[in-house]
Amino acid sequence: MDLVEVSLILQTKGGFRELYEQGVIQKLLPELDGIEQYLHSPKYHPEGNLLEHYCLAFDTLAKLMKDYVIDEHTTNVVVWSLLFHDIGKPDCAKLNEEENFHSFIKHESRGGDIFAMLYADMMKDYSPSKIEWIIRQHTNYWNIKKHGKSLAMANNEAFELLSLVCQADKMGFDHETLPSNDLRLEHFAEVVAKGVGH
Repeated sequence: MDLVEVSLILQTKGGFRELYEQGVIQKLLPELDGIEQYLHSPKYHPEGNLLEHYCLAFDTLAKLMKDYVIDEHTTNVVVWSLLFHDIGKPDCAKLNEEENFHSFIKHESRGGDIFAMLYADMMKDYSPSKIEWIIRQHTNYWNIKKHGKSLAMANNEAFELLSLVCQADKMGFDHETLPSNDLRLEHFAEVVAKGVGH
């Protein structure tokens, strides 16, 4: 199965689960083999393990993409960015035995490194620099407050794509520690309106 076929299936409801059950995902990205064993804190991801997270994230992306009119190349960048966004989690996973879930500290940095080292060439037709940036920034999107860092993020050419990936990643759950996407977009709009040096 080539990358075009994989991308098209990932854009459909249930597509990630189908490809994972067939072993296609694991063959393409060995780092994602066995992701059902990695348990999330229910505070952040009530869906449970990393496999269920990926399935719900892609199902959410399929819904979100119905409202966006973007070209095929840009769609593929979003799809691949979401596929790679948590590739660093297995490598960073630490089990909290008392609570029975894993922490994944700095998984976005590790994921960016893994992508740059092992997959950027494979993704050469899909703007690998944008994919790497999205991997590295997908947790910062929800958390950064400083004007300069927020402005740099908002002005990046891949910001809109980052926003789509982050909405799918969050899957519409209003975690108590995360603002809504509307509030985040308001924050970035205000930052851009103020511009540099304020």
